[in-house]
Amino acid sequence: MFVAMAILVVGACLALVFDRLWLDAAQVELQAAAEAAALAGAGQLATDARLHSEQIDLTTLARDAAIAIGQKNFSVGTGVNLQDGQDGDVQIGTIEMSSESGQAEFIADTERPTTCVVRAARLRSRGNPVALFFRRLTSNTTGDAQAMAEASVDNRIIGVQPNDRSPVPALPLAILHTHVDPRRQDTWQRQVEMRLGPDRFGYDSLTGEVTEGADGIHEILLHTASPSATEDEAAKVNLLTMDIGNGLHETQVARQVKTGWTVAHLKSFGEEFRTDQGPQTLDTDASLVGPAEDELHNLIGQPRICGLYLDHKATSKTIGHAALVNLVGIRILAIEDAGGQQLHITVQPAVIATRTALLANHDAAWISGTGDEQANPYIFKLFLSH
Repeated sequence: MFVAMAILVVGACLALVFDRLWLDAAQVELQAAAEAAALAGAGQLATDARLHSEQIDLTTLARDAAIAIGQKNFSVGTGVNLQDGQDGDVQIGTIEMSSESGQAEFIADTERPTTCVVRAARLRSRGNPVALFFRRLTSNTTGDAQAMAEASVDNRIIGVQPNDRSPVPALPLAILHTHVDPRRQDTWQRQVEMRLGPDRFGYDSLTGEVTEGADGIHEILLHTASPSATEDEAAKVNLLTMDIGNGLHETQVARQVKTGWTVAHLKSFGEEFRTDQGPQTLDTDASLVGPAEDELHNLIGQPRICGLYLDHKATSKTIGHAALVNLVGIRILAIEDAGGQQLHITVQPAVIATRTALLANHDAAWISGTGDEQANPYIFKLFLSH
């Protein structure tokens, strides 16, 4: 009899252990689902919707994306359903530093949202608990498990930094920002920032295709020089190939267009490219021909990071140097052969979220009541902030 009692006690203890492990497994899966949903929701806070002049509801876009990703994840064999609604499992807002308490607080904010908070829960109170295995031995038929995740986007960037697995989604190209000659109209400042450029194309985010017709985001027409151009002709371009660890060699430039900026490319820059320490003068080429052109065709419609330059000086035909002063996001819309190995490339500004963006401060909190705090409107870092 004592043996039977001992076996029963040991069995009950083992049942409790196995049920605990089962709940722990559910917890781990819920955490993964919450993090994936939070990242998906926060990613929707850094899209081209920010560039449209009309008000677009980023909160709804982010919440819908988080819920959709949540449903694609499973916890102990059952899909993770996130509850919708204002008080649901997905909250969109901003992490702000309170001027009174000095503590970071989550503030529901539909005007300038930067953060997505997700709760993934399997609770008896919600009617979706975790079913346990050893109900008869432990008298517990179900258990509770839940997880929280917070993801943010932050565009207070000071540069970019690749790692071994993630190159920077950037092109070795730079666009003329401004020019001392007031007659030059083909600058980023006039065409994009002042919205004086054409608006002939659009981009359908659902199909991933470039469309004909205006979409409210103004474009800039970029033009390159022929490889045989004179120094004066080369000085009139508004798009340059930059030596970002590629030596301006055709094959290496083409490979960099395809892969982005790797750790090896930025080795001479300290394995990061900073924009907060003043302009960087780089060698340039005013022509863009051969395999690099082919690789650019493959990127039509995709967002990429590129540079803005000033003070271009041609020194030998198309070769010269210029000061790279900032980084922006662009989307290539069309590439046309302008004759004589010259290209016309139409791009529009784009918002790009990347984990390779480099922040001055990894604290997701914004100072309460301020504006953009020297933010880059085109490049955001996407990260789990809690």
